[in-house]
Amino acid sequence: MKFFDGVLQNYTNRNMTHEGDSLNALLGMLSSFKRQLFPDGFMHGLPLQSHPSSLGWIHDRSAKPKRRPMFPSWSWAGWQGKALIPREILRMFDIGTSESIAIDLELRTRACDSNEFTVEGWVADLDIRTEPFSEIFVPEQEESIAAVMERNFLHNNTLPTGHYSCLVVHRQSEKDSSRSPPRQKVFMMVLEWNEKIAHRRTVITVTPFAGHDLMEIRPERRTVRLI
Repeated sequence: MKFFDGVLQNYTNRNMTHEGDSLNALLGMLSSFKRQLFPDGFMHGLPLQSHPSSLGWIHDRSAKPKRRPMFPSWSWAGWQGKALIPREILRMFDIGTSESIAIDLELRTRACDSNEFTVEGWVADLDIRTEPFSEIFVPEQEESIAAVMERNFLHNNTLPTGHYSCLVVHRQSEKDSSRSPPRQKVFMMVLEWNEKIAHRRTVITVTPFAGHDLMEIRPERRTVRLI
């Protein structure tokens, strides 16, 4: 997975003469990856069948993303700008890390038809306030329960205060932790809805504070159609 991430970063950091080449120019490399590393193949440049967490890719903080409408919003191919897999997700594929970290609330792929990708996962409505840093509040409560970081920005103050609909990519929790609940880190895709269809807006990392759990915001299991 780290090798794929390195190629992805190098490739998406380039400027394309033709926007439609954002995926086509990498197809040869992806074919090689499929033979050697990802036998289940790729969906618009992401190994989602074998590595659903790759849906949590982000733009580097140096990027100013520009939408490419000929490709789906949930794929890096649908955007101009340097893309990468968050380092915390990459670490999950290290043997030592996988023995100490538990993964749950993962996505399940249901269908991929052209640019539409249907998944089953957990959707949460987040009340985020940025005063001066982005934090999650449970509705009708004044106590914040988690910090929110967009992409890999150095400070968690880039999301305006507001109400956000988010799809959980997955949750990481420490195994055998003395804390209750254990320390968590949650990767979530921020969605923009057009009736029953969702578009990817950005990806955030949610880190609950000590004594708090993501389930306090009551995420619901839903089938989501992404384009």
